Amino acid sequence: MSGVSGSRPYDGTSRGLANSVNAGDLSGPLSRPPAHLRPDFTVLVTHGLTDAWQTVLWASAVVCAVLSVAIYVLLGGRPAGAG
Repeated sequence: MSGVSGSRPYDGTSRGLANSVNAGDLSGPLSRPPAHLRPDFTVLVTHGLTDAWQTVLWASAVVCAVLSVAIYVLLGGRPAGAG
């Protein structure tokens, strides 16, 4: 078993690919495609993971901004500690 303990090795499915990449194990997925496709496959997988994380981080930033405004409005527009 490779990667994070409890995760399964890459089994050739898209779910297995996602699990392997999330566990930090590219050796299993990179052993499947033909040698001439491996560089392009590596770029596809790593950019896909990066794009997914960027989406998660931007969504989190939006949620934090909206909640900050909501908290400000609920507090009546007073700064913290103002009486």
